Amino acid sequence: MKPWKNFFVACILLGLLTSCSVKQDLIAPSPLNRDPIIPPPANKELIVLLLDPDSKVGTIQVTTEGGSQILDKPGYAAEVEDVNKPPGTPKRINEKEITDVFGPTLSAQPDSAGRFISFILYFEHNTAKLTQESKNLLPKV
Repeated sequence: MKPWKNFFVACILLGLLTSCSVKQDLIAPSPLNRDPIIPPPANKELIVLLLDPDSKVGTIQVTTEGGSQILDKPGYAAEVEDVNKPPGTPKRINEKEITDVFGPTLSAQPDSAGRFISFILYFEHNTAKLTQESKNLLPKV
């Protein structure tokens, strides 16, 4: 037998052996196949409106399949317990509760001072060359 035929026969045998082996796929159970005794985990979401770093406040519309709520006051929150039901009525949450729930997330935010810096660069008329003043700004940018 030629070497390429040996290789071909070996591949076929290997394919047959692996197809006869016991499969051990890891399949996560779907929510529909859950044990009826064990309740599904609570998937609550809490949405809180906070002040911007410059003490301005925006508006958030929390929408689910069941309805929506508008948050337009800082420190107010809406809770979503089920996507098929409307969000809970907005309620005031004190600073301690916000820190307890979102402390690690809030501490991971970048420093807002100096985060937004703008520069204006000028070009010589009808060229792509920067003016000397703009060239001097490049190291700072």
